Order: sequence, then C-alpha cells, then structure tokens
Amino acid sequence: MNTDIALLNATLLTMVRLGFLILRSPLKALRAMPITARFILLLMLAYWLCITLHLSVNTQSPNDFGLMIVIEGLNGIILNSFLTFALGAIQTSGQFIDTQMGLNALSFFNPQALTHDSFTSTLFTLLAGLLFFQSGGVGLMLTGFLNQLQHLSLGTLFPITELTTVIHFFGETLTIAIALACPIVLLMLLLDITQAILMRSMPHVNAYFMALPLKLLAGFMIFIPLLSHITRPITTLLQLAIKHY
Repeated sequence: MNTDIALLNATLLTMVRLGFLILRSPLKALRAMPITARFILLLMLAYWLCITLHLSVNTQSPNDFGLMIVIEGLNGIILNSFLTFALGAIQTSGQFIDTQMGLNALSFFNPQALTHDSFTSTLFTLLAGLLFFQSGGVGLMLTGFLNQLQHLSLGTLFPITELTTVIHFFGETLTIAIALACPIVLLMLLLDITQAILMRSMPHVNAYFMALPLKLLAGFMIFIPLLSHITRPITTLLQLAIKHY
C-alpha cells in the first residue's frame, strides 16, 4: 500500500514538472490537441517515467508534499522557458523581417491565442515545429526527461548555480535569431539609405512610395533562396533548447 502511494506521489510530482511543457506547450502542433488528450498524454508520460526510473516519494505530512508541488511547479516553469524562449526568438525574428519589408499589414488571425501573427513569423514558427519533429525532437526530449529526473530528483529546486547556463542559453538564442534576420535586414537598410539619398538629391520625386514595392521585391528575392539555408540555425536553436532538459 505504501509503495503504491509513493508511486502515486512521484507520478503527481512528475506531472507538475512536465505539465507546463505539455499543457502549455509553445509548439502549435501540440497545443492544437484537445486539453483532455494533452492531460492523458501527460499522465501516461509521467507514469512511464516513474516506472522506468523506479521513482517513489514518501512524505511525512501534507505540508511537505505541498511544498514539493510548489518546487516542481517552479522547475516546470524554468524548463518550459527554454523551448518557449527559443520559439519566441524565431517568431520575433520573423516579425522583425516583416517590419523591415513592410509586410506587417499581411497578418494571420490566430484563433487559439486571439492574436494576429505576421507572415514571416508564422512561416518560421510552422517551420520550427516541422523541424522539431523531423529532427527527432520528441526522442531527444524524452531522453532529456529521463536524464533530468535522474540528476534532479523530485522535490529538488533547480540549482541556482545553473542560472549562468540559462543566461548563456538566452544569449545564444538571441544571437541565432539575429543571424536569421540579418541578411534581409541589411538589404533593407541599404535600400533605405538609397531612398534617403534619392529624396535628398531629387526632392520632387516621391521616393518613399517608389521604394515600397522595391523593398518587397528585393526582400522576396533574397528570402526565397534563404529558405533552404535557415533550417540549420532553426534546428540548432531547437536542439539547444532541448539539450537543457
């Protein structure tokens, strides 16, 4: 009886740790699943991890178990922040490209989040989700869960000494996101400089409205060849996020 209760406690704590990543997943493919299906998936995954690793938690009082739930909730928020920040950086990179190209008017309504997403950011987000599953992200994440539960036991707070790793990860994420947007942003900057020179030398010519279609055309001309090269940095960004599990 005590063994069953200890296994149940471990399963509940594991569900709390992984709940933010499964129930509030930043992946659109997972978030599109019904909440009931996600909860069942979370329960099955937590139970499988506890059985595989022979996890059990014995508590002396309800207060101790409540404190462990709070600690695991904090661990879940920290772990979920890695993938959330990585996908958020990819989406921000796409929004920055749209701002420079003048594509902000071309947005898509997201009925789940009740927001309007720009064209390039939506494309980058969908591509990131596809690459996540195509590059074996699910298997890497399961391996990360197993290693994480072995090294960070249930009821133990994420170590403060690892915060430097988190900060380093955020820096790498921003670097890759900026690299994604750099080619198009630099081209748009050159076009803006050319537009400023034309407006200065020929004030009677409305160079602003002339430059708008040119920026769109030039942006698409460089964006289409770049599509075959952006998969590597996006995959690297996702693998960096999964590595911290």
